[in-house]
Amino acid sequence: MATISTRLMQIHLTGVYAAMGISKLKSPVWWEGNAVWGLIVKPESRLVNLTFMGSDSFSYLINAWTLSIVLFELAFALLIWNRRARPLMLALALPIFFGTALLTGMASWALMMLIANLAFVSPETLRDCCVRKPPTQP
Repeated sequence: MATISTRLMQIHLTGVYAAMGISKLKSPVWWEGNAVWGLIVKPESRLVNLTFMGSDSFSYLINAWTLSIVLFELAFALLIWNRRARPLMLALALPIFFGTALLTGMASWALMMLIANLAFVSPETLRDCCVRKPPTQP
């Protein structure tokens, strides 16, 4: 039953990622690469003031940041099922959601998504990370 539950969580999470990516593809602001700038200039939601990035010297960074969010969400839904690509996708989720928390102010949502990604980590790996091993005696 635990395996079925884990698999259902994984399927649901990839559906969420696919829906987020596809919904962004419907919006012109994401295609143009300006969506991150729109989030930066909203003072009521951001955690950090990044308005200094409004100069032309940061335009490529803003564009790359915007497009990397869309690309990550679409790629996650497909590549997470590949055992070799899974560690990369889980590692890329950290900066994506940390940046999303800074931009949107939705730290609890970003944390929830990161925790949901743990459905793709094997129980043995989680156990090795969380359980302290007693020191060996010489």
